[in-house]
Amino acid sequence: MKKMLILITILAIALTAAACAASEDSSNAAVETSSADAKELKIIASDFAFDQTEYKVAVGEPVNFSIENADGFHAFKIKKLGIEIDQGSSKQFTINEPGTYEIRCSIQCGSGHNEMVSTLVVE
Repeated sequence: MKKMLILITILAIALTAAACAASEDSSNAAVETSSADAKELKIIASDFAFDQTEYKVAVGEPVNFSIENADGFHAFKIKKLGIEIDQGSSKQFTINEPGTYEIRCSIQCGSGHNEMVSTLVVE
């Protein structure tokens, strides 16, 4: 019984350590930065669509993210990177992990809201 309790304790510690390491890795994927020479990435949103199906940025390049509403009221979120941009705001991030990330409208904007999806490609 004592060996089983020790084994369960060790397993719980190992799982906790693995979960902490995984959350630390994802938190470093996009880091909020402040650089004078950042690339501008403005997403223009209209009713149920972004102006592009795909946006591209370079790994390690500072990027100013913003949104402009051509029709309706929209904001966007890149969940896997922890980026959320509201209308009228701009935030700068440097993305340190290459990959493809989903961009979604983060405001319930009507019947076509679920189709309001685009992609951010980080190369």
